[in-house]
Amino acid sequence: MARVSNVHVYQFSRVGPRTRRLWNGAAHSAELPYMFDHVMAPSDDFEPQDKAVSEAMAGAWVAFAKTGNPNGPGVPEWPPYRQPTYRYLNYSDSITIESGFRESQVEFCGRLLDNLRSSSGLNH
Repeated sequence: MARVSNVHVYQFSRVGPRTRRLWNGAAHSAELPYMFDHVMAPSDDFEPQDKAVSEAMAGAWVAFAKTGNPNGPGVPEWPPYRQPTYRYLNYSDSITIESGFRESQVEFCGRLLDNLRSSSGLNH
């Protein structure tokens, strides 16, 4: 997909009070209240840091819905995910740009697709 458009990847690894209590760590779908800005902090479920992460996530999703780009005023820079660095945004206790997320799997899938295209005559 990155050959035709920017792709943006994130990892959600924030472990707030709610996720510590329910799942003992960040779990699949734990980011949903953050994405939709349904984090009320402070509370038994969330800390002030959770609200900051939520506002940044929701802001990026709104910017993406409006413009096709998650970057904009008031949100952390979110670099495109592409070779050779495979940079992505990690929503954790702080929001950081990191590199190499699932790099080996992406490289494998790229080689597999290239092989399938060349063997089938579909060279896009």
